Parts: sequence; C-alpha cells; structure tokens
Amino acid sequence: MLFKEPKFAWLLLAVLWCFTFAGSLGRIVIAFFQPEITADLGVERDFLGFTWSTAIVLTAVCAPLGGLLADRKGYAAAMGISAAMNALGAASVLFIPGTLGYWLGNGLLAGLSGLGAASAYMLVQDWFRHHRAKALALLGSAGSLGLAVLTPLLTQGHKYEWRQLYAVLLVVHLLFLPLAALVFRSRAGGRHEDTGNVPLSENQELSAAPETILPPKDGQKPLSAAPSGNSGASPANPPQSWREKSAALLDMARNRVFLVVSFSLLACGFSMGTVEMNLAAIHQHSHVPTATIAASLSLLGVLEVCGGLLFSYFLDRSSRSSALALLFGVRVLAFSLLLPHLQLSPVFFSLLFGASYVGAVSGGILLADENAGGPGGLRTGFLLLLHQLGGAAATLGGGILYRLQHSYQTVIAVNLILSALAFVFFLLLSRHLAARRRPSRGSSAELEASG
Repeated sequence: MLFKEPKFAWLLLAVLWCFTFAGSLGRIVIAFFQPEITADLGVERDFLGFTWSTAIVLTAVCAPLGGLLADRKGYAAAMGISAAMNALGAASVLFIPGTLGYWLGNGLLAGLSGLGAASAYMLVQDWFRHHRAKALALLGSAGSLGLAVLTPLLTQGHKYEWRQLYAVLLVVHLLFLPLAALVFRSRAGGRHEDTGNVPLSENQELSAAPETILPPKDGQKPLSAAPSGNSGASPANPPQSWREKSAALLDMARNRVFLVVSFSLLACGFSMGTVEMNLAAIHQHSHVPTATIAASLSLLGVLEVCGGLLFSYFLDRSSRSSALALLFGVRVLAFSLLLPHLQLSPVFFSLLFGASYVGAVSGGILLADENAGGPGGLRTGFLLLLHQLGGAAATLGGGILYRLQHSYQTVIAVNLILSALAFVFFLLLSRHLAARRRPSRGSSAELEASG
C-alpha cells in the first residue's frame, strides 16, 4: 500500500499520466502548426475548424456510448478501442494524402476515440478509495503540463514538421494498445480480494461502533454495497435487458444529485468553452496590453495544476457537495471581476478561474458515482456529454453574440448566472444530504428507504 492505496493503482495512474502527457502533442500540432498544415493541404483555416468541430461533436456523442461499452465489457475494452481509433487517426493523416486523410484522422476517427472518454474516470473510481479526487486532479494536470513543457521544445526554431509529430503520436497510441489489452484487464479483477475489507475513503470516515453501519458523508453508498461495475476485467451486474436499462435511466433522471451534477457540468463546459475560445479575445476587446494577456494566460495554466490539486484535497477531505459549492462560488467571483473588466481583472480572473478549472468535472463525477443510481459507465459518459455540449454552446454562442453585439458582456453574464445557479444548487444539495444523514443515524434502514 502507498498512501493507503494499492501500489498498482498508483502505477496505473502513472502510466495513464505519461500517455496523456504525450498525447498533448496532438493539441500542440493543431494549435501552432496551422499555417504549415493549411499550406501543405492547400486549404483555408475554416477547413481546420470544420474538422475540429466534427471531432468535438462525435466525442460528445460517443462519451455515453463508450460508457455503455465499459459497463458491458469493462473499461479496458473502451480504452483499447479509443487507442485504436487514435492510432488509425494518426495513420490516416500520415498515409492518406490530402484533405481526406486529415479529416478522417483529426475529425472522424478522433471523434470516435471519445468512446474511451469515461474510462479513466471509471478506472480511478475502481482502484482508488482514499484519494480519488487527487488522482483525477493529477491525471487532469498531464495535458496542461504537456502543453507547457512540450510547446517551447517543439515550436522554438521550427525544428520539426507537423507530419513528424504525427508519426510520434502514432507510436504513442500503438504503445498504449497492449497496455489497455493486457495490463489493465489482467490486474483489475484482483484489485480488492475482499470487498468487505475495502478501506474507508477520507470522504467516508465516520466515528461509529464496530457493529454499526452508518451512512457515509454526502449520502455515499454503504461500504457493504457492491462495486459500481467499473472493473476493467468484468463489470459487476450491468443491466442486461432493455427494461432494466430503461429503469436505470429513469432512476438517474429522478435522482437529485445526478440532476444537480448534470447542470453543473453543463455550466462548467460553457465556462471552459468561453475561456478556451474567447478569453484572449475578451482581453483584446478591452484593449489589454499583449504582455498582460500573455502573462495572464500563463498564470491560468499554472493555476490549473495547482488549483486542481488544492480542490482535490477538499473534495477528498470534506463533503464533496460543499467543496463543489465552494468551487463554483470561486467561479462566480471570477466572472464578477471579469464583467466590469478592471485593470487587474485579467490577472485576478486567471488566479480564481485557474484554481477552479479542473475540480468541477472530477468532483461532479465522483459525487454522482457515490450517490446516483444507474450503470457507472453510462452515467459518467452522459455527464461528459453534457460537459462537451456546454463547451460547444459557448464556442458557437460566443461568436454569434459578438457578431450581433460587438461585445462579450452577454457571454460573461451568462457564465456568471450559470455559475451562480450551480453554486446555489450545490449549497441546497449539501444541506439536503446533511439532513438526510442526521435522522438515519439510528437506523440505516431508513436511509436505504429514503434513497
């Protein structure tokens, strides 16, 4: 055991981190080699935007489908298919000439790789008990650090061509295939030999007599409950018939925690889409100096990592719903400072929003896993779908609103309202879950009946 978790769990996390770090190479190519790509393919940049949009839409659609696949066959199968799609995509760009190969690789096949979007979350939920939020925050930092570290190495002096970098990506995806097929699948089945001896997570610690089973914080599943079916080897009792699947979907739709998390991830996706696509333009529209914009964006990247680790600590140590309320409260403050766009708004916005950038998705998925019913893969995939749809709405809506109003104030105001609603919903949810725990301390059967 290492930090109360199996050593092999940390090894799996390290492997995923390294491949995610290397996978950020694809984002670097798309972001910094657009002039070379358009010149070589003989196209305009709108073709690259169309290809990127194709990938985003397909990824959103494939996320819940991949979750269903993971529920049926295990997350190792979903990871393997995703890696195969990525490898085929890189090969298409390299070996199929012209725009067809580029669209197939970076559009169609890149979107189909979204079948594995829920797998990393399921793996962490399956292997980790004490440090789930921290593990997801570490995994989320891989892409940001990859951009920060690899970008200057690969773009300075234009030493490399974009096709050479796609060859490196092809090797990375091919190396991941045997790991997904062998390592995760062969070892995941024995992660906890005795489910009765699974240690309490830091979010579940309660003082109770040895014979008494008390409900965990935030209404989490009792410790004697079976795992949620996230094993890489074989999922535990997924719904088989369409009637069972329909009943599971209805249970999720009626679950208060799932509804709040769904709205929060939609709001989170809208905020992230606004920041990734329009933040620099918002600063430029307010005549912020170029040096200040560059400094604020660099600060945003650093705070994504540091803030993600900080909020993951609160997510593991305290009530997850309260921690998520705090996170969205920080976002409300960030957009409140961005709306009037004061002189120090770019710096303070990067500090506040960067600190809350990573924790919302991982924290919301963990909270839903511990409280909402339904198959784990389908639930996680659906939540990721909502997050992607929020990002797509921000990308399209931001451009349309700017074209109509020649201002980003409405986009900022929408972000402020959505974050404020998520903040209020999580506050109310935290009180509801706390109230549900209090009367059930005398009888765990009452909790099960109310849940």
